[in-house]
Amino acid sequence: MGQHLVNLKCMYPTQSEADVFYSTRITWAVLPLFIPFCATLIWLALSRVKHIVRFHSKMKATVVALLFLMWPGLCSETFAMFSCRDVCEETLLRVDLDETCWEGRHAGFAYFLGVPMLIFYVVGLPTCALIGVWRVQKRAANRGAKIETLEGHLTFGLFYSACKCFGCDCGGLPVLLSM
Repeated sequence: MGQHLVNLKCMYPTQSEADVFYSTRITWAVLPLFIPFCATLIWLALSRVKHIVRFHSKMKATVVALLFLMWPGLCSETFAMFSCRDVCEETLLRVDLDETCWEGRHAGFAYFLGVPMLIFYVVGLPTCALIGVWRVQKRAANRGAKIETLEGHLTFGLFYSACKCFGCDCGGLPVLLSM
């Protein structure tokens, strides 16, 4: 939604569409590092003022939830980096038809910003979430305890709490991971 509320090109009329596009991609590349860092600092400041029960668990849950909320936008912004179109037998960047794809500036941004974003954010974040859920599920199975009683449930519970498996009231994803 934020992409459609603010047209950054209007704020920088002297820059080309490609300049604004690449600046936005750099911002999106840094955002998943900056936002959790700020959330952690806020939790640390709050813990100095007031005693917080299960501080580390709440801090981790906040970071995971923020990354979870940012992930669809990250995917969209990452894939936009590779969005090209053929025009008159030339491959051009969709947002700026004056920018040739896979040459010059676009090649540098695609390979050195787009590919790492694809690896770390588009694939890496869900993989880390899956591993986190799997670890909580495995701990629950090893201890013979309900997942809801374990540390880590607050952090990764949002990934499987909406799932229901047939015939039981456990989260569906942990059951699927044990297959």
